[in-house]
Order: sequence, then structure tokens, then C-alpha cells
Amino acid sequence: PGTVQERRIIIASWLTDPHHLFWEVWRSGAVIGILGLSRVIVGLDAVGHFAFFDRQLVGRRMLVLKLMRWAFEQLQLRRLSVEIPDHLDPLIRFCRVKLGFRYEGELLAGRHPKVLGLEQERINGPARWVARWGARREHMHCGPDGVWHDVVCLRLLREEFDRLTT
Repeated sequence: PGTVQERRIIIASWLTDPHHLFWEVWRSGAVIGILGLSRVIVGLDAVGHFAFFDRQLVGRRMLVLKLMRWAFEQLQLRRLSVEIPDHLDPLIRFCRVKLGFRYEGELLAGRHPKVLGLEQERINGPARWVARWGARREHMHCGPDGVWHDVVCLRLLREEFDRLTT
């Protein structure tokens, strides 16, 4: 929350932070988006960001995958994380289906006896269902309408990325 000017200052400080890496995406002489990495811990983890101002993800998968490949190789990451406001279901779905991300804790939840028992309750994908609720940071994103939303944490391990892209 805050004024437009306050939000611009916050965005500018993020984009110019020397610990963050951001790239502009251009098409026909116009900036159409940005790709970035923040909270980079070389050899371990980074938080990935991508925003396309026209809100189009179609045809941009390969570009995002190239950034991810660069991050895994050049920064020697063990994992890559993304944090997405929970009301942006199409973006969450894109990250899961097209980029291979999983909810934080999803694989571990799938091995828990209580979660395995949920299949008898006719819950489709019980590990995914449980992890979606557990992989949140409550009230972390304030939308333009002033409503606070949870942020869903997703992650992709290096070996999963390698399997996805080979």
C-alpha cells in the first residue's frame, strides 16, 4: 500500500539493488516486460520474477526457461523459488504446468500417511491440495484495490529442471 510515488520509489530501489539481477524484455523497440532474480544466494537459491506488461504468457515460456537455465548454471543454484499472490491462479498454473514448479513441501506432503489417507476422501491430488494451503505467506501482497492477499511459495529443484528441459 501507499501512494503511487511511494510505490515507484520501492520499485526503483528493487530494480537498482546491487544484490538483485533484472533484465528488460523488448519487442519492436518497446519494453514489454522484465525478468529478474532477487534474494540470490549463490550456490543455493534465488527468487525468480517475471512480469509482462501486456499480461501475455503465451510464447514467453522459452524466454523464462532460458533465464532459469542461466540462473541454475551461472549462479550454481540448488533451487529456484517464486512467490505469487494466491488470487493469480493462471500465473500459478503457468509456473506449475509450463515451468515445472511445485508448491513448497508438496513432495514431502505426498509421503505423509495422513495425506495418503485423504485419497479415500476423494480429494483430487491430496498432496497438492495440502501443500497449496501450507505453502503460503499470509497477507503478503496488497493488490491495487487495497485488498491483502496471501502469497503462495513455489520451488523448483535443479534436478527437476534438468529433467524438464532434457
